[in-house]
Amino acid sequence: MVVAYPSLTRDEFFQAGEELTRLCEEKLTGSSWLNMKWTGHELQIQQRRNETPATSNREDTDSDPDELVQDDSETFDRACNYPTSSITIDFSIVLSPTYQVPVLWFSFSSQAPTSATALDQVYAVIVSPTSRDGLRQIGVLGGISIANHPISDMPAFFIHPCRTQEALETVRPDNEISPLQYLLLWFGIIGSAVGLSVPADVFTSA
Repeated sequence: MVVAYPSLTRDEFFQAGEELTRLCEEKLTGSSWLNMKWTGHELQIQQRRNETPATSNREDTDSDPDELVQDDSETFDRACNYPTSSITIDFSIVLSPTYQVPVLWFSFSSQAPTSATALDQVYAVIVSPTSRDGLRQIGVLGGISIANHPISDMPAFFIHPCRTQEALETVRPDNEISPLQYLLLWFGIIGSAVGLSVPADVFTSA
């Protein structure tokens, strides 16, 4: 069980990473997750996502707000009403020794090193509409920044972990939870903000 929720120890993170990897084994076919790998230090996930042309310029139009919400929904749900282009996102989850919570890092497989301009594209393309304002204002989720990845040392985006414990407190379970359950809660709050959710088939019986 997680001994000091909402903090997570290195051993608990290790256990959660191993258990999620076993849970996902042979269950990712047909999902947006192309692959995942637990290295013992980080959880690596590669996700393919479709982008509609309408979403790329939606913040620059005078369209009705309801239409913008629909465009965002179609992006995340892979609707077929518009021609699409595919983007591949490399996610990395590592444990912050300072904040004692998992930290979500990500970059685009086909994109040059990250920049401030690219950060605007992140908010426009992959951040959930319901999370966009909160992330831009460094709200309860912490805000998106750019830095060198703690393991690869390559530039990448990350959701700053300064508010992660606070966000996890809002869903504090009544009973003790396992490291895997903790990680799934974390996905539901932090991962979902940028469209990264554990595929539903992972929870079905073989």
